Parts: sequence; structure tokens; C-alpha cells
Amino acid sequence: MVGCPALREFVHSGAEGVADVLWLLMGEFEEVVALMGAPIVAGFERSGVVLPTGARFFP
Repeated sequence: MVGCPALREFVHSGAEGVADVLWLLMGEFEEVVALMGAPIVAGFERSGVVLPTGARFFP
């Protein structure tokens, strides 16, 4: 899920574009974890993930 946007940015803007994509994704992930009430990533638990009916989670 990270490879395609990173590759597009690499073709378009080089290494700086890839770094921008990774910073953006990291910021979004940190925001999601914070909204779940976990002060650090280690506090992220399966109980915070809601799957549609019939979906299965494979760790």
C-alpha cells in the first residue's frame, strides 16, 4: 500500500518526493493512533479495529 504512491513520487520528484510521501503517511498514522486514544504506537490494539461483517483478520 505504500509502494505505489512512493514509486509514483520517485518518478515525478525523485528521492525528495518519496520522503514527502512517507512523512505524510507517518503523520496520518500517528493521527489515527491518537484518535484511538493510544499515546504511542505500542498502545495500538486489535480492539480498535472494526471489520465489516464476514471479514476476517489475518495477522
